[in-house]
Amino acid sequence: MAHRIIFWLSLLLFSTPLAAQTTSAQSLTLERIFSSPELSGSTLRQVKLSPAGDRVTFLRGQENDKNRMDLWEYHIKDQQSRPLVEADQVMPDERPLSEEEKARRERARISSLRGIVEYDFSADGRFLIFPLGGNVYVVDLERSPIRVEAVTTSSSFDTDPKISPDGRRVAFIRDQDLWVANLTNQTVRAITTDGNGPIKNGMAEFIAQEEMGRNTGYWWSPTGDAIAFLRVDESRIEMTKRYEVNADRIDMVNQRYPYAGTDNVTYQLGIASIHKESNPQDHIQWINLGQETDIYIPRVQWLPDGQSLSYQRQSRDQKILELVTYDLDTKKQRVVMTEQSDTWINLHDNLYYLSDGSGFIWSSERSGYNHLYLYLFDSQKLKPLTQGAWAVDELVGVDEALGLVYFTAAYPDPTQKQLMRTSMVTQAPDVATPVSTKAGWHEW
Repeated sequence: MAHRIIFWLSLLLFSTPLAAQTTSAQSLTLERIFSSPELSGSTLRQVKLSPAGDRVTFLRGQENDKNRMDLWEYHIKDQQSRPLVEADQVMPDERPLSEEEKARRERARISSLRGIVEYDFSADGRFLIFPLGGNVYVVDLERSPIRVEAVTTSSSFDTDPKISPDGRRVAFIRDQDLWVANLTNQTVRAITTDGNGPIKNGMAEFIAQEEMGRNTGYWWSPTGDAIAFLRVDESRIEMTKRYEVNADRIDMVNQRYPYAGTDNVTYQLGIASIHKESNPQDHIQWINLGQETDIYIPRVQWLPDGQSLSYQRQSRDQKILELVTYDLDTKKQRVVMTEQSDTWINLHDNLYYLSDGSGFIWSSERSGYNHLYLYLFDSQKLKPLTQGAWAVDELVGVDEALGLVYFTAAYPDPTQKQLMRTSMVTQAPDVATPVSTKAGWHEW
């Protein structure tokens, strides 16, 4: 399946700075510099091309409140940019954030933002889902006019919603447990029930959020009938106080903080069968993570067939990283890849499984530079896809039909970031073709 690529710069073509819309002159004061609207125009966040390829969506600060975000779209067919969902129309008065959500936003560096701060598409691009004020909302983009519907209306603070690939269910976190809402019959049920105190299901622990770039603790299967999730036990971590310095006060928050050299969390990795009508807790497979419990689980990812799950297991000193696959039917595991370093292993998200199940694309620094490799399960060997005295930054797309791999790289030197492509089939690894043509720093 081909992955489309967009550039942040393309949004400048249809985003007119608010400053340019101002016709009356005003004095430039310190207050005006830091107030709304921003002098340079609204900041765009979380730019995404819909899976259907019909629109580009993004978050944009309101004209009179740059930190309250609305969801916008640029419709490709009519070439119009317009609000898609306005936060004030859904929930004019947001309730206070839960302490867990405050901490999560702080670690994601979005603590100053309000309104719609995150969103996601269903796999087919029909639905949009977002949290707001502790509830979860879904938008059916095929309905006319578009209407926003609440998935949850609980007094609890629901977070981290994800819609299943088939668009029939929505998973979310409530009170440290994993829940699923059925969009067809409007039912909501708990997948786990022991979340409390130091026990958290489907949630990313402090280290994962702050140090490892993982902000979730659960993952839908490609078929939408199972969820892999981490059960995190923080009971070994001592309580400490965190001081929140505000403009007019200092708040003290009790928190389990894993100081260097002290105990970390312990993990359990489970797979819950969602399609079972009986108690879903009776249909959880627990994966044996090995005898060593002082480890990290920085990444979890399904294989395309939905019958195999992979997870990355990292040693506490971060010098060894193993990629492990688990077969749901046979319950057998296999370490398919091991990275080792005398210093530490840099984590990344450059793992792409080929849809035919033959192998995957992976990045590694084993040559001294970060480069892409093709791993085939049959041969159990790595084939270099890129090489040279420059580093791959990020894998951004794979066109399996044409055998093309797209990535960003510090090329031809570290002062630049270019969009590149290479071939999985014909091209030599020391030959990569720039897609972006101008010198400078490109984002996608």
